[in-house]
Amino acid sequence: ELIVNLLALVKPMTLIVDALDEAMNDSESRAIASRLLRPLASDGADSGIKVLVGTRPGHQNEYINSLGTRSVIDLDDSSYFNIADLASYARQCLQADPQPGRRSSYNHLHETAIDVSDVIADRAQPSFLVAGLTARARAGEPPIDTSRPQWRESHRFPHNVAEAMAEYLNRLPNADRALQCLIPLAFGHHPGLPLALWEQLVTEYSGVECKHAEIDRLLRGAASYIVEQRSIDGEAVFRLFH
Repeated sequence: ELIVNLLALVKPMTLIVDALDEAMNDSESRAIASRLLRPLASDGADSGIKVLVGTRPGHQNEYINSLGTRSVIDLDDSSYFNIADLASYARQCLQADPQPGRRSSYNHLHETAIDVSDVIADRAQPSFLVAGLTARARAGEPPIDTSRPQWRESHRFPHNVAEAMAEYLNRLPNADRALQCLIPLAFGHHPGLPLALWEQLVTEYSGVECKHAEIDRLLRGAASYIVEQRSIDGEAVFRLFH
């Protein structure tokens, strides 16, 4: 029905579909590609309809192959990477407020933020995720004194997601418990877990009752790693930042 309605418009358009690989499972990703996106692109070509899909390639390029005839732009290719873009993104994250009502310690330290962001980007490259996680974590801490000799050598910055997560968790009062609370979010489906379900899953997973006050403390302490948004019916839901 969607394909029929779009073709009936008889006008050029570009349909953008992101995160094909993040469907409920591999079968659903392939089905969306083969039963919706591929027919829409082929049947709508004469009407000027184009389909732009963002996806990871999948095992043995299964998601890409399921799209049929296509042109592929591999954004992991080094020709699309610019360290200056990564440093600029890290600086924006570093100077953004880590929590509502709490200012970044780098908010008015523009030159310092540039110096620190350059080092974060150099260590995190080519990952924008690692750079963002690292910068957001540092935004809530006292600023680094970049006037000190060898300040770069005296501060360790993460190189991958595992290091970034470990570094951030180790700053919390109880890293092991924080990890137990975050793990259910990692397995939650879009758009995220409602608070009551999140607490229940933490209790079941850890064997220790999880209360609202504990989640509230985690939201204040690990805000850089958790995204709060609204479900389609307006309920607050939570997921990991990625």
